Amino acid sequence: MATPGVSQAVNDLGATGATTAQHPSPSQSQNPPTRKRDKAQLSCTFCRRSKLRCDRQQPCSTCSDRSLSSSCEYVQSRRAKSGKDVRSGSPQSSSVNVQDKINQLEGLVVSLIRTMKGDAPPGVNGHAGAAASANIRTMSSSELRTESLDLDHDPQIMDTFGRISLENSETSYVDGGHWKAILDGIAELKDHFEDTTQQPSHPENNTASESGVPELLLGNNRRISKHELLAAVPPRPAVDRLISRFFNTMDMAPVVVHGPTFLDEYELFWMDPSEASVIWLGLLFSMMCIAAQFQRLCGDESMVVSQPQQGSQNLKLEEKLYREKTVQCLVLGNYTTCFPHTLETLILYFTGELFRCEDTQTGTWILLGVIVRLAMRRGYHRDPKHSPQITLFHGEMQRRIWATIVQLDLVISSQIGLPRMIKDGEYDTAEPRNLLDNDFGKGTTDFGPPRADADLSPLVNCNTKNKVLAAFGAIVDQNASTQPCSYNRILQLDQKLREAHAVIPSGLRMRPLAKSVTDQPHVIIWRIYLDLIFHQARCVLHRKYLLLSSSNPQYFYSRQSCIEAALQILHHQSTLNQETQPGGRLCNDRWRLSSLINHDFLLAATILCLALDSGLTTENEQNGSDQSSQRDQIIIALTESYAIFMDTRKSSREAQKVAQAINIILQKVRKSSSTQSLPATSESTEFRNGYGALSTPRGKCYSAAIEQPGLFPVGPPSFATSPQPTGSVSESYGLPTGTSIFDWNLWNSQLQVPFMQSLLEPEDNDLEMFEDTF
Repeated sequence: MATPGVSQAVNDLGATGATTAQHPSPSQSQNPPTRKRDKAQLSCTFCRRSKLRCDRQQPCSTCSDRSLSSSCEYVQSRRAKSGKDVRSGSPQSSSVNVQDKINQLEGLVVSLIRTMKGDAPPGVNGHAGAAASANIRTMSSSELRTESLDLDHDPQIMDTFGRISLENSETSYVDGGHWKAILDGIAELKDHFEDTTQQPSHPENNTASESGVPELLLGNNRRISKHELLAAVPPRPAVDRLISRFFNTMDMAPVVVHGPTFLDEYELFWMDPSEASVIWLGLLFSMMCIAAQFQRLCGDESMVVSQPQQGSQNLKLEEKLYREKTVQCLVLGNYTTCFPHTLETLILYFTGELFRCEDTQTGTWILLGVIVRLAMRRGYHRDPKHSPQITLFHGEMQRRIWATIVQLDLVISSQIGLPRMIKDGEYDTAEPRNLLDNDFGKGTTDFGPPRADADLSPLVNCNTKNKVLAAFGAIVDQNASTQPCSYNRILQLDQKLREAHAVIPSGLRMRPLAKSVTDQPHVIIWRIYLDLIFHQARCVLHRKYLLLSSSNPQYFYSRQSCIEAALQILHHQSTLNQETQPGGRLCNDRWRLSSLINHDFLLAATILCLALDSGLTTENEQNGSDQSSQRDQIIIALTESYAIFMDTRKSSREAQKVAQAINIILQKVRKSSSTQSLPATSESTEFRNGYGALSTPRGKCYSAAIEQPGLFPVGPPSFATSPQPTGSVSESYGLPTGTSIFDWNLWNSQLQVPFMQSLLEPEDNDLEMFEDTF
């Protein structure tokens, strides 16, 4: 027998649904202003996106021929459809609102039933959602786990299919945690990129297109003899300089190549070059290629082999030559048989391909798949202790190489937006020992004790990074899973991630740059990379609960964790951008800013765009100082990030696309702010001096507050109490709280550029010219 409270709730449910259906809300009945064109879309969706001729039948012949009849759909122009919905009472829009109300009331009914049974969590009831939000900070973890059981099958959480793009007859997929899928979650941005007419891009006008699929996969190089390869090796003095540059610049070198052993082989090569194997020649060329690439990226023209007066252009030609010879050596040596030095050569060749472009390239992920399969074919996924015939030296080098491959698999797959290839439980290879190259060699019969983690070596960095990546990998696997996940599982993964972060050696823990004066630049980079991995994992883990927190206070912790992590990532973007400028402390290490690092910045920027866009609809309702100050921090972080992305837009289509998205969201915020009564801040000395001063010739808005690392406490949450948000983001940045401290007059006068204005005119500037790459 139903209790009176439950019956009343059910009656309220029916009454609310009927009322909503008969009387649409003001937001439904109003036709929002839009700048989109009114031209009707006559072709079906598939034909329009694929630029194919459509006969306008239902289904059309194009879709029928491709067995896509069920998905052949036609859409009306935006204004026509909006007007039709208003005239007809907008049944579809009303049904969506009815469903939202039903979901909300169902939750209230469940809470009421628990109250009747006496097991409801304290502070949560069916009558006051605001009270539940206020008490979320005091809920225990056991109460959170009880609540999470009812959320295993939340359709809004399970709807994380990802994003499938059908453009130019090419199909591509990314998971729901990828920044491209997050952009699709912002309706205005999705419409902005989809409704404009697509134009073919012009590769000759965009340097990013110069680096396509890895040459090894295409087979474009002609097959040559070993004699021709030997003839392509420069004189020894030139090679010596390049090899020295490789070992002294690339901190990854000891993890892949054993320095003393290579030098012995190097001397033997110059004594009799014809005795060297073709694959070893490929290893030599790959080192020279990376060295020339790093010189070019750092602007160092002092070691150009020929015609130094031509500078970087010659470096680029030499880099291309050495890459071509590496590929020819791999092909001539039949790399699929995986002779000695094959994996080392492939990994270095992969590294060179990775640094060729600032944007994500699917070809590098495919190339990594070849490396993974060859490594497994050689048994690198099983610890050498199982094979007595493997020497201690070769076993230790196998551990180093396998650790590198596992690391690359996770970060590259995350960048691509696809599941990783190497899963936990499929390998048992132990982590490599913390030994320097001089600590062991081919004749080693017994390893002494490894060095302490306090001795910061490339192996300490590699092992520490893989420990954090192990926690990140569990998050990536859960994110890629098709099975539902309870919120309790999310909190467990969060705890595991924080525990991995807590055991980072003190020498590799993030610290302010002001306290790193005596540290070497590569150690500073190591710290930033580790912190980026940690915060990227937080974003991926909590991203799907970001918007749900507005209707369910249980997810407030996820919302705060996601936003704070994204803000910290953009803080690192600002730091790296400043310190890699000429004269900066990391100027000679700017070659390290690959597309992998840029992916983290793209992810953080899109998450903050989503948070800021969704916050516009709830700000008037909550209007709390914490939310307003956090909104200000997001605006400032996005403004800084926008300026950085604008600087790289010519060489990165991904940066250009996210810059467009940031601009659209900030313009929307500006219009929203102009309609509210806000205190005038244009004359605020605190804002101009602290946050608005243009401190560099490039015109970026560098915040004094952003200069302070360690913005957010990252202590592991205790499961004896509820995970606590790290506090006000405004306080973490050291900014004043209040309704709004952002100066839109400064934004208009100093940060807007003609290019940004053109983005608001889709009729004149077709934005989908870049869509064919996403």
